[in-house]
Amino acid sequence: MLKISAAAAILIASATAAHAGEIVQSGSLPYAPTDWSNTVMIDRFDTMGGTRELVEVSWWFSGSIMGTAELESLDPEPSTISALMQLDLNATLAGVGLGSISPQLIASFDAAPFDGAIDFSGPSGAMFGPLTTSMSTQGDLLDISSFVGAGEAPMSFEAIGVAWTTGSGNVVSSFSTLSSVEYEVVYRYTTIPAPGGVGLMVITGMALARRSRR
Repeated sequence: MLKISAAAAILIASATAAHAGEIVQSGSLPYAPTDWSNTVMIDRFDTMGGTRELVEVSWWFSGSIMGTAELESLDPEPSTISALMQLDLNATLAGVGLGSISPQLIASFDAAPFDGAIDFSGPSGAMFGPLTTSMSTQGDLLDISSFVGAGEAPMSFEAIGVAWTTGSGNVVSSFSTLSSVEYEVVYRYTTIPAPGGVGLMVITGMALARRSRR
């Protein structure tokens, strides 16, 4: 009798348990000269007539910077000069700020006294690049109600490039930066069993129990 009841209980539990699933939306924006801004559209969650329930929205994005630098020291004395190039990338999803990341490139060289020619070469000049680096961040959204229903939700990015030199107050410099983005939005949901299906499984379990008693 104990085995019969356990079998019926397993069938009933299987019918009422919610099954988890996820929907992944991902993409990328190619390298473009900074500064720029762009928006991609994310499909909102379809409940399939109330048979699915959205329980979590998570996100991830990565920003990459590609840069070149040309430097010439005009100092009459030797100096160590560094070039820094930074991407400030901000993101929002459905109007909610996701924060920002700032991948940075650094290159340096030991410059001799100015050689008399601004040509970014020789003992007082240098060229760097293309150099690349990237940074990523991720998180979950607390308010997921705006992602349920028809239509799309905007995911927006703004890329700002910053560049500077350190080590000398007499430097001629030229910078060029490009930046790109990769992103991912994940919907995690549960499946709600149809009432008729639950009833059928319960009846089946009871029928098995009666048949075993006979």
